[in-house]
Amino acid sequence: MRKIIILVSIFIALAISGCIDDPPGISPTNTPVAGDNGLQGVVIDPEELMKSDIVLSYAATGLEIGDKGMFLSSLSGSFRQQVGSDIDIESFGAMKLAECIRDARMVIQTEDLIMYEMAIDGETYSFYTIKEDGEWKIGGL
Repeated sequence: MRKIIILVSIFIALAISGCIDDPPGISPTNTPVAGDNGLQGVVIDPEELMKSDIVLSYAATGLEIGDKGMFLSSLSGSFRQQVGSDIDIESFGAMKLAECIRDARMVIQTEDLIMYEMAIDGETYSFYTIKEDGEWKIGGL
């Protein structure tokens, strides 16, 4: 999964730099972002960013209160299948993961995918939110 994220990141970076044609979701009508803040991608509707933030908050809250259904419903379909419904969210440091999800930093944004980075015990991990059937869901945790 990490390789896919890296490949998507490279592809988006190349598209922004003009080395390749625009990938789906990035069009000339969008404003490219490659600012001093390190954010890459395109500027998307602030309402969509808010919806992505809401799903992150929802997942984190599910972890904090031990509500497996709440946490799983925030995951993308393919990622939910990888995780499985019998996951024990209390056994893998749910509180720490919830805090890291809430503190994650956006690094790349497109119309349908937003990449984030978070730090856990000094290690940096990437994950994303993806628009799935019109709703933002989390993948790659």
